[in-house]
Formats: sequence, C-alpha cells, structure tokens
Amino acid sequence: MNESTHEYMQPRVGPVAPMPDGTELVPIPFGRYIIVKPETVNGDRRTSGGIVIPETVRTMDSFPNRGHITHAGPDCTRVSVGDLVAFPVGSGRAFDATGVRVLSEDDLYFKLEPAAAAS
Repeated sequence: MNESTHEYMQPRVGPVAPMPDGTELVPIPFGRYIIVKPETVNGDRRTSGGIVIPETVRTMDSFPNRGHITHAGPDCTRVSVGDLVAFPVGSGRAFDATGVRVLSEDDLYFKLEPAAAAS
C-alpha cells in the first residue's frame, strides 16, 4: 500500500471476501461503520452451570455478542481496529458465512479493556 493509505484501510485479520477467480478483497467501511469478527457465532449458549440456552429463547438484549473490530471507517471516534467490543445479538448485517458483521459505531454497547488500562 502506498504512503497515503490510512490506518482504517489496513486490515488486521486479512481479506474476508474472496472472489470466484481467487482474488481476495478487503472491505473498507465508510463513515462510522465498523466490521466486527465475533468471538462466537450466534447459536446455543451454555451457562456457567452447564445449562444450554437455545438461540430461539434468548431475547435481543440478553447475552450480548463480543468481537474484535477488524476494520473501522474514517469517522469512528470511540473505537479503533483491534478493540474488543460488545454489541446486541442480531445487530448489524452478516457480511459473510464466517459470522463477520457490519455495524454502525452507534450499535455498540461498550468497549472492553483490561482493568489496569481502564483505571
């Protein structure tokens, strides 16, 4: 990439959209959109006691998803590439079959940081 390439244009996870001819494309979000790779794909969850909670009985606000931001638009002010964030179940749009999601920065609940860094 040339020197004029901005930080938000450089992926940390790698290409996420292969073309049929094998060319790999890197998404570049506009404005305040971000691309998040969830830590877990939606599905059944288990409580600490081992009880399985099927996805069909969960509410939209319970069990927020967590994921790392892989790409961030140029207008994002509160988060950046590499941040671990929490977002509502079902928010944004699925980008591909791996569970990668496109969200607005406003969709996020919060950013997760180590306790020492937050103090």
